[in-house]
Amino acid sequence: MTRKKFAVILFALLFVFIACSGLLMALPARAQASEETPEEMVEPTGLYTVVTVSIVGENSRVKATATYKYSIFDSTVSIKLYLYSSATYLSSYRGMRLDGTASHSKLPKYDSISCDAPTKGESRYWCARIIYTIDGGDQEELCTDVVHIDGAGNLIND
Repeated sequence: MTRKKFAVILFALLFVFIACSGLLMALPARAQASEETPEEMVEPTGLYTVVTVSIVGENSRVKATATYKYSIFDSTVSIKLYLYSSATYLSSYRGMRLDGTASHSKLPKYDSISCDAPTKGESRYWCARIIYTIDGGDQEELCTDVVHIDGAGNLIND
């Protein structure tokens, strides 16, 4: 056998040995990592999550609803819903009376929570607000416009 063939065979064997060693060493590391990170500890990561808040009046009541409408992949949505009212117009919920609340720590996708309050026959200005987090991130806030609703629950266009 010539020196050149011997060197080629030796390098080929060395290459196979190194490749197999690397493969064998990688397998236990993968198994260990999956044992250290149980499935229930992995946090969901939704990409595009849509949460909405709405307000509607009917039958002498005003109802606020927060809805987890959509997300690409699942998200954990924690949400608090507030319903406010005032006898006089205010441009935001600040200064209004808190009339109802609801919350959910893990609102399921496509589900919603609601709270309502009676109008007590009075024409008032109403606003709904949510404070929510997605996948344990920073708190975010959404508010409806302030709407004027009469004592029967009908929207008044001012």
